[in-house]
Amino acid sequence: MAFPSEDSAVDARTIYAKPFPKSTTDEHVRELFGIYGSIRRVKLRREAATNSFRGSVYVEFVDAASAHAAVNSPPQQPRADSVAPGTHQRFHVMMKPDYERKRANASSS
Repeated sequence: MAFPSEDSAVDARTIYAKPFPKSTTDEHVRELFGIYGSIRRVKLRREAATNSFRGSVYVEFVDAASAHAAVNSPPQQPRADSVAPGTHQRFHVMMKPDYERKRANASSS
């Protein structure tokens, strides 16, 4: 399930989100982000060598407005740490092109 970066229409409706626990499923991501609109695809990002889940996802919505809504007001998740039990933390969510630019800049420095 590829997300072609050369397709600006796909990029305009695709978000990058993290952190997710290792137990995350496609269905869990759809449940969390489905509140913003219809989801076309979910891709759990995996390590190439081991196929282990990286803890981040790409979510492609049917329309760009849904993607922007998710970026502007990310969902919350229960904290996995014991620092603040019973509290929630927001997912880190950004548009896919912004994430890819940030990653490219980090690797070139």
